[in-house]
Amino acid sequence: MEPGLSVAVAVWAGRRFGAVVAIEDCIHDPYCETDEHYLATHYTYRRGTDGWELPLGSGSSPWPGGPFTRTHLAPREVWSEGGSYGGSNYWVCRLVFGFAGPDAR
Repeated sequence: MEPGLSVAVAVWAGRRFGAVVAIEDCIHDPYCETDEHYLATHYTYRRGTDGWELPLGSGSSPWPGGPFTRTHLAPREVWSEGGSYGGSNYWVCRLVFGFAGPDAR
């Protein structure tokens, strides 16, 4: 991984909405830890008349691998999260996503 690089690790596309989860190098804003780590950034989209529309924002969560691109979850460990992401004045997409160890998949 290089600073500014984004790598998609999960993609979902439905009839009206879609989502992408990407691993990204943390830009270390004032609200995060100072140690090197990655983020799982989730982007939500809506189908429009001219293709996919990206809203005004996205959301991020800590990547379960910390400073490593591979996750280090226990075999039966599961991390899950959800909420309303990527909203604008006109629409919001509910998103539930997670990470699972090899036995939990």
